[in-house]
Amino acid sequence: MNMARAAAFAAGDDSLPIPENAPTAEGQPIPSAPSAPTPFVALEDSPHPLTTRDMFRPTSEGMTSLLRTVTGAMIILFLIVMAVVRIELVAQNRDAGLADLHDILDVRAQMLAAAATASPDMDIHDIALLANAIIAQMNAATDLPIHASMLVNGISIDLSGSNAALPSTMIGEQRSRLLLASAIQTGPIGTVDVMLRVDPERIYARSHEQLMRELTLLAGFGLVVLILGYSFIWQSDRTQDATQRFKTAHIRLETALNRGRSGLLDWDISRGQVDWSNSMFVMLGYTPTGSTLTPGDIAQLLHPTSADLLTKVDILRAARKGQLETVVRMMHANGSWRWIHLHAEIIAMPKNKLRLIGAANDITEQRRTERKSTEANRHLRESIETVSDAFALWDRS
Repeated sequence: MNMARAAAFAAGDDSLPIPENAPTAEGQPIPSAPSAPTPFVALEDSPHPLTTRDMFRPTSEGMTSLLRTVTGAMIILFLIVMAVVRIELVAQNRDAGLADLHDILDVRAQMLAAAATASPDMDIHDIALLANAIIAQMNAATDLPIHASMLVNGISIDLSGSNAALPSTMIGEQRSRLLLASAIQTGPIGTVDVMLRVDPERIYARSHEQLMRELTLLAGFGLVVLILGYSFIWQSDRTQDATQRFKTAHIRLETALNRGRSGLLDWDISRGQVDWSNSMFVMLGYTPTGSTLTPGDIAQLLHPTSADLLTKVDILRAARKGQLETVVRMMHANGSWRWIHLHAEIIAMPKNKLRLIGAANDITEQRRTERKSTEANRHLRESIETVSDAFALWDRS
């Protein structure tokens, strides 16, 4: 009976640490736990204590909130700058138009004075006719009516025939905006003094119309930018809410898996990559690293009697369908062997890829209970047999 117990213990029916190189039931030595496999770090060796919530500690919520605030401020600042720039541009165009008009008036005043003093044979009446003709041409050539006045040797010339009348209702501020140009020429007939005045109201009106167009365009553009900015912030809030819900659901799942001593695995057979849930690492006493494992990494943890797991996976890959239902022994970080029940299924993915997706349960305690139950039944059966033999011997006596 003692030999049977020893064989059962050596076969690995206990989750306690097993002495290094202890023989198995098949006569093969049990390899010692790897001291530090690259993808596996024992929980007690991790530089940071691990809890379920630590795995999902939010790191970008503050940055997201700051980004939303900065985005809104940048949009408002951008619209203000755009408005200031466009208003300044309209003002510059208006000032440039007024400056050009003033230069034109200066030139025309010089031309009118030069024409009036060009001929020594002209009298005041001839000068008036010539001046009216020139002013009429000026008014016809421009859309801004010109009001002119002329003095010949101090005598005012009647230019009412072609003059543009200034509004009689102009107030002081409006009169101060009048553009003035004067020229004095001396000729055979004496001194000619010419003064031209233009009401720039049309220039100001055009500038106002341009400003209204710019502001309307800017308002439409600003509305579009504000809608886009609000959409960004709204989408950011929705993304953050969805991320938070995902984290909450993930925490619940990982907590349930940890408490149930279970884990999830996603084996990308086509690429030879294996993803474990955090609870899978914790179940075997390792720190979740978030890195992708390889079949070779898993093979390091398999007991020699469970090495056919990779063969079973290859068979399923060749068949491209099927389910995996098996029990394997995997090495815990403390050096003990754990009985792990794997149940997974081959899933065909797009682009002719295959994945083995399933769950794993630690059934070590269940196997220990079953072993103890078997031992208890054996003890009971042996006791009954011993008592029966005793009664038989007593009857013979």
